[in-house]
Amino acid sequence: MSLTFDCPNSKRGRSFVSYFLISCILNSLLISIVAAEEAAGEFVFDYELGVPVFIEAATKTKIPLSEAPVSVTVVTRDQIQKSTAKTIPAMLRLVAGVNVRWNPMMQTITIRGFGQNPFTSRVLLLIDGIPYNSWNKGGFPQQPGFDFFPLENVKQLEVIRGPVSALYGENAYFGVINISTISGGDIDGVTAWHFAGARGTQNSVLQLGKDFGEDVSLLLTAKHIRSQFPVAFWYDDVNDPNVESTDIFVKARFKNLTLSYYRHDDDVDGFTDPIAIPGFPSNAAFKSNNDIRQSIDIVAGNYKQDFLDGDYSVHADVSYAQRDGAHCASCHAAPQDPSFDGKEPHGFQIYGDFRAGIHSLPYNDVLLGVELRKNDAGKHTDELHTGDPDHGAAVTGIFKAAFYAQDVVSLLDDDLQLTLGARYDLRTHPELFDAAFSPRIAAAYKVSDDLKLRTGISKAFRFPSFSELYQDSWFINVGPGPGPAGNAVPLAVFEPNPKLDRETIYNFDIGAEYIVNNKLTVKADLFYSLIKDFIVLPIVSNAPPALNTIGFENHPNDVMIYGGELQFDLRLNEFFSGFLTWSFKYLDQDGNGVDSAGNPIEFVYAPEHQLTAGTYIGPFYGFRSTFEFTWQDEYEVPSFYRNLQGLPDKPLHDYAYLNFRATCKTHQSEWT
Repeated sequence: MSLTFDCPNSKRGRSFVSYFLISCILNSLLISIVAAEEAAGEFVFDYELGVPVFIEAATKTKIPLSEAPVSVTVVTRDQIQKSTAKTIPAMLRLVAGVNVRWNPMMQTITIRGFGQNPFTSRVLLLIDGIPYNSWNKGGFPQQPGFDFFPLENVKQLEVIRGPVSALYGENAYFGVINISTISGGDIDGVTAWHFAGARGTQNSVLQLGKDFGEDVSLLLTAKHIRSQFPVAFWYDDVNDPNVESTDIFVKARFKNLTLSYYRHDDDVDGFTDPIAIPGFPSNAAFKSNNDIRQSIDIVAGNYKQDFLDGDYSVHADVSYAQRDGAHCASCHAAPQDPSFDGKEPHGFQIYGDFRAGIHSLPYNDVLLGVELRKNDAGKHTDELHTGDPDHGAAVTGIFKAAFYAQDVVSLLDDDLQLTLGARYDLRTHPELFDAAFSPRIAAAYKVSDDLKLRTGISKAFRFPSFSELYQDSWFINVGPGPGPAGNAVPLAVFEPNPKLDRETIYNFDIGAEYIVNNKLTVKADLFYSLIKDFIVLPIVSNAPPALNTIGFENHPNDVMIYGGELQFDLRLNEFFSGFLTWSFKYLDQDGNGVDSAGNPIEFVYAPEHQLTAGTYIGPFYGFRSTFEFTWQDEYEVPSFYRNLQGLPDKPLHDYAYLNFRATCKTHQSEWT
C-alpha cells in the first residue's frame, strides 16, 4: 500500500505536523510490537550494528565506508529488498540530501543542489564504476523514462554528496551515484514474478543466476513494464497504458574479468496537451509525435589484477554505448519538420579508464590513471546543427583525455588518513573545451572506536552538453487540437549558444560519525559550495513578429549553497531497524547581474528542508512490515513555467510521501 499526501501551503505547519504524527503513531505501534515480544523473553539479545560495508566510488579503490574521505550514504541490497521502492529514484528519495522530482519527461535527481536542467546532468551516474551519463545531454541517456536502471539488478547504491571531479571529471558536480550490480551467485537459481494492475498495467521480472565455482559466474535478467507516467501531461484516457519498456541485463565473470551487456527499449504514446493561450482557438494544443521510441545499448568490461602479494594492482574499465530513437524535437518540435520522427541515431560514447595502484609504500597508497573518451552526438543535425554566421558550424564529435593521481597517506598509526588527489582534463579535440584542473584534499580521523571525523575541500567542473550548446528547434509548438497540426506555430524557439563556458564549483565540507552504542549511530555533515558560471535557461519575450527565444547561457552571478544532513540509524535487534534523517540547505547569490530575460538566478526545485524516516520489522511469526516517510519543503519553479501555466507568484506547496507495506506468510498462504 502506498499513500501520497500533499500539504497545502496555506496549512503548511499544521499539515506537516499531522502527517508526521501519523508516522510517529505507526512507528510507535511497530516498536511496541517488538518491545512486547522482547518483554516476553522471545527476542532478548544484543545485536551489533550491521556488517562492515565497503565502497569503491569515493577513491576508485575498495575501502570500508568508515574510511571514506567524502560524505557517503550506502543503500544495501537488504535495505532495497525491505523497502517499498520499485525504482532507483524512488529508493534515492530516502537518502539525506537527495532531491527527486518528476518532470514531464522523467524523474530528476539533485544532490545538495538545484537547477533547471531536467536530465540530472550535474550528478555523475555510474554502473559498476563506469560513467553512464548521456554523451549527448549530460544526464539520463533515455528520455522520457521511468528509471535509468532496473532496481532488481542493484546490489548496492553508493551516494556521494559533493563534487568528485578529482577522479571523474565532468558531471561529478553536485555528487555521484554508483550502482553496484548483482552477480549470478546473488540469485543462485531462478527468480520470477509478475504484477498486473488496473488499466492494463503489468510488471514482470525474470532473473537467472549462478556461480560455477570461485572463478565463473553468470547472470541474466529481463524486465518488462506496461504502465503510464504519473504526470497529467502524458495522460491518455483512451490508450492506457501509454508506456511499454523492456530491459535486459547480462553479466558474466571469469576470474578477474567481468563483462556485461545492458539493453533498454521503450515505446511511449505521444501527447496532445491543450494549452489555454489568448488569441488561439480553445482547442489549441501542444503536440508531440504520435509514437516516441528509443533503444540504448551498453557493453562494458572490467578487469582487475593484483601483483606481488597485493603490492601492485592494475584496473581497466572500458565501455561502448549508443542510443537510437527519440530526441528533444520529437516532443518540442514535432510539427516543425517531418524528419523529427525520433528514428535517427544519437551517436555513441567509447570510454576507457586505465589505472595502476602502488600499495607497497610504508605510509602511502598511490593511484595513477588515464581516462579516454570519444563522444559523438549522432546524425540528428536538423535538431542540433547550425551553420549561420552568428554561431558557426556545430561540433558534434569530440575526443577527451585526462590524467589523474591520488595518494592516501596514513598517519598516527593509521588513525589519520589524508587523501590528496588531482585530475587534469586536456583540451578537447576539436577545440571545443579548454583544459580543466580539479584538485581534492580530504582528511579522515579516527578519534576513537566510536567517533570518526572527516573534512575536505575540492574543486569540480561540468562541461556544457551538446544539447545546451547547439539545440536549434522549436521549444513549444501550438496548433489545432487532436489530429494533424498543420497550422502549428512556435511560441518560442531554441537559440544555440556554442560560446558557453564550463560550470565550476568549489566545495568545503566537514562531517562526523558517532556510534552511541551497538544499536544506534549518528552521522552529521555540513557543507559550503561556491558556484561560478552556472548555466541557466531563460526565455526572452520578443516583440512580434519576432519569436520568443530560449537558450542556455552562463549567469553572471555566483551562487553560494550551505547546509547539511543529520542521520540516525537504529538497529534494535535482528528483527527491527530504522532511520531518521533531516537535510537542509540555503542558497544565495553574489552580484546584481541578470540573465538575458532580466532575471537573477532562480533557485528552482530546491526545498530548504527535507525529512525522511523508515522502520523495518520482521520477519517473526511470518510477519514483515515496512514503513517509509518523506517530506519536502516548499520550492520555487522557473518563472517562464509559472507564467505559461498561470501559477500564482508564490512557492509551490510542500508535500509528503507515506508508504506502508505488510506481509504475512504462513505454511499455506502469503498476503501483502
